[in-house]
Amino acid sequence: MKYHVIFLVIATTLISQDVLSTVLHWPECKNGILSIRNKSVTEQKLWLQKFDPVLKSESEIILTPNENIKIQIDKKNTSERNSLLHFSKSQDIDASFQCVGKNYYATSIEGGVQTFRKSDLNQQIFYIKNLYTSKNNLKIEILDKYRLSVHTISLVLNSNEQRRIMLPKNLNLFFVRVSGVHKFVAFNLNSTGSQNPMIADAQAVSENLKGVYFEIAPRVGNGDTFTVLISDQKLIDKARLQLMQPQLEKMVFAKIQKGHNYQNRNLASVTKSFWNWSVTEVTNIADIGSTACNGLPQTVDDRIDSWSTDPGRICFWTYRIKREVPALEIATGQKIN
Repeated sequence: MKYHVIFLVIATTLISQDVLSTVLHWPECKNGILSIRNKSVTEQKLWLQKFDPVLKSESEIILTPNENIKIQIDKKNTSERNSLLHFSKSQDIDASFQCVGKNYYATSIEGGVQTFRKSDLNQQIFYIKNLYTSKNNLKIEILDKYRLSVHTISLVLNSNEQRRIMLPKNLNLFFVRVSGVHKFVAFNLNSTGSQNPMIADAQAVSENLKGVYFEIAPRVGNGDTFTVLISDQKLIDKARLQLMQPQLEKMVFAKIQKGHNYQNRNLASVTKSFWNWSVTEVTNIADIGSTACNGLPQTVDDRIDSWSTDPGRICFWTYRIKREVPALEIATGQKIN
């Protein structure tokens, strides 16, 4: 087993040009065993992250082809949470967390609107974990067999808080739907451990017509994307020029803030989830950027409390403007033909 603690930097030289990234989460007990398996035929690098409530450390893990390892996880307090980050295809890595005789499968589904089937337990039990480093308003809806809401539970989770929810008994419960203002993960517990949602939808918000949206995506290959709202007409024209002449190969320079502001979606994700950050102003579209503002959407998300002030801006070297996005698609998460 080869892993060691590194400081809060992931060098861009370690990231493939495809800039795929997957973050895995699991319901956490105070102590447990994290099992990780490399399902691919190539060596994989992963980072075991600890948040309390912001990112505190990352342990690099290197897995040889088809290697399976186990890591003891011991939480010092209830505010700690862990996640597993890797820059490869989601199907390359399997992870699960073993605790109190149960096996909790890790999930990469974040945010949006998640709908779960009724579990085989008499008492329906949920874990919900806030992935935002401030308060997050969440809603749990109990649905009948027609998926109509018969009971609603509202709750507020603090920074990175995890909550175990016992749903009321004697209700006409067939499904459970979970949604939140900011990023979260949810797990429906069953007799063997946990299960992922059967449906993952996009969160719908009000349409904002005060500018033009653009999707910023990897220069080559697939991976996470983010969206920016531009209101300055000169910069809108410059962004559109990139779409007409992609050979110009120019990067987006922008100031950022904590919070998605209902405008920064990862349109490459299953739930079209909002990031935990957003662009306040696109300042330029140019050729050369500083190493200080280079990175990826996920690395900014992990470090938003510090990144929003230092450097307070982004200039992702491997990202380019890929398309103009209708405001209705940003509002609904549904692609407009």
